[in-house]
Amino acid sequence: DVAYTGGYGGRFIPAGTCVDLLASGKVVPSANGTGGVTAYGLLETNAEEESKTDSMTGYGVLTQCQVYDNMLPEATGNPKVLNATWKTELIARGGAWLFMQYSDTTA
Repeated sequence: DVAYTGGYGGRFIPAGTCVDLLASGKVVPSANGTGGVTAYGLLETNAEEESKTDSMTGYGVLTQCQVYDNMLPEATGNPKVLNATWKTELIARGGAWLFMQYSDTTA
């Protein structure tokens, strides 16, 4: 499985990761390429395997929102953007998505 290491337990998935919804009701990172499953939303909080403080009922997933595209953990390129296929799939689900570019103009 695609996941990040670090934290206290095993696998770690950062907030803002694009996730797919499986028929079982579970979500997995879209980067896993589950085949035939489309992007469902963005993970709202960090997900950490074996966490002693995370809820046993699961994690929140944003199904529509305004988001700074270049601040997402999977954004790539120059300028940094989320995978265009995932963006298209998120929008096609019917949620109101607005992808923006963050920039800081302070000196």
